[in-house]
Amino acid sequence: LDKMINDLKNGTRFSECLEKFPAIFGRDIVQITRGGENNGRLDEVAKVIAERLEEGVLSGPSEAAAAAATLSPGEEDEGDIKVGPIEESDEEFDSEKPKKLLNDLITQAIEENASDIHFEAWMEGAGPVKGRVKFRIDGVLEERTVLPIETYQGMIGRIKIMSALDVGQTRIPQDGRILIRACNERVDMRVAIGPSIFGEGACLRILRHKTFEKVFSNPELVFPEKELRDKLFQAAKAPYGLFIASGPTGSGKTTTIYSLLAQQNGKKCKIMTAEDPVEVTMPDIHQVQIKPAIGLDYAPTLRHFMRMDPDVIFCSEVRDVETAVLLLKIALTGHLVFTQLHASDAVNTLGRLLDIGLEPYLLADVLIGVVSQRLIRRLCPDCRKEAPEHLQRIKELAPDTEIAEGTIVYEAVGCDKCAHTGYRGRRAVYEYLEMTQELRQALRSNASREEIEEVASASNFKRIFDNALPLVINGETSLIEIFRVCTSGKKSNKGRVL
Repeated sequence: LDKMINDLKNGTRFSECLEKFPAIFGRDIVQITRGGENNGRLDEVAKVIAERLEEGVLSGPSEAAAAAATLSPGEEDEGDIKVGPIEESDEEFDSEKPKKLLNDLITQAIEENASDIHFEAWMEGAGPVKGRVKFRIDGVLEERTVLPIETYQGMIGRIKIMSALDVGQTRIPQDGRILIRACNERVDMRVAIGPSIFGEGACLRILRHKTFEKVFSNPELVFPEKELRDKLFQAAKAPYGLFIASGPTGSGKTTTIYSLLAQQNGKKCKIMTAEDPVEVTMPDIHQVQIKPAIGLDYAPTLRHFMRMDPDVIFCSEVRDVETAVLLLKIALTGHLVFTQLHASDAVNTLGRLLDIGLEPYLLADVLIGVVSQRLIRRLCPDCRKEAPEHLQRIKELAPDTEIAEGTIVYEAVGCDKCAHTGYRGRRAVYEYLEMTQELRQALRSNASREEIEEVASASNFKRIFDNALPLVINGETSLIEIFRVCTSGKKSNKGRVL
């Protein structure tokens, strides 16, 4: 106590004083105290700590902490879990109480190849408020468990602690990260927590580094078709220009861009990225996390990049005219620029950029190409069944498609191996709009969407739907799945897009 008092008198922060006594104050208590100091709410810390200890969420003076206090200098306690926003640990993810339920759910989600874990507070009819947990598997949400609200709130509190967020703050959204080892691999989780009318909700985006390493070392996993892969890699090695990946949220745009960046030699050229958030840390790349709250937005970050002598720049999103104009100027000055845009297809991406306010002649000069994509689910090979009526539908939609005699198409059924969804795994489907001289001239002359599509089609441009149909024909996916993620672009007799 005397030592703590002296440290406080000498200006040491309260959380740092607590951190010196691990046998008395657990790591979670130190984390909450530090959050209170950073947010100017230290007066609420004692109340929050008491509540969380009572709920069994915090690790107080544990046996592991007491053991750590008795270690000799240089020794490490292999039983202590190291968690935090970006802190990496080589130790296996612990599954002991009182965090057992959350740890088990995270482990289960990883084993089921879920991309996200959703925590929701809800009330059914006039019943009590409960918490439920859902996994997003192959792009579809599936409920996994329903919890009493007390247990649910304890899990939300534990997530905040693991991601170094303010445990006492429940009124505004908070974002964080957790880096752990689970299932014998490094796992990075992007955390988003925010309020709702029934209580706080959370979403954990699971990023498995082993998966990304496998993808980056085997580009054919991202781009299975060799013709497309060669075109994209050629575009990625252009000396300068603008390359755009488009599609809805969760369609795999960032993985596509990362795969193209991986083709660059980071040791021979300067690659800089402005991302919100940074999805995956990559070697030999200067990555910047955008933080609008402190004024670190895309536009000032891109201006800063230009003073750092870069060769390649990646901007993860075009949010406004200023950012779009800056990207064009950077490309015009001899840099290779990658970016992403939320648009329904490749041709519509051009329209979006023109609607933002970009000059058609500038866009025509610097644009290399636009790749638009979707993620489709693969049929489970153990339970799929034949669907001859779908083959007839394909012939009606695409009469020019070559279909061999005896071709069998399938539809989903569902079994234990695919969790009764009928699908197992996903793959990307693309359409690539490569800028030709004819397309550049059409852009400069303010051509309409229909005119641009006509010019592109003359250069062998195929829509996503047309590129996805062969996957139905070879039994990889179903026609229903194709219609779920994209349209054919053709119109029915009533004028509706199919």
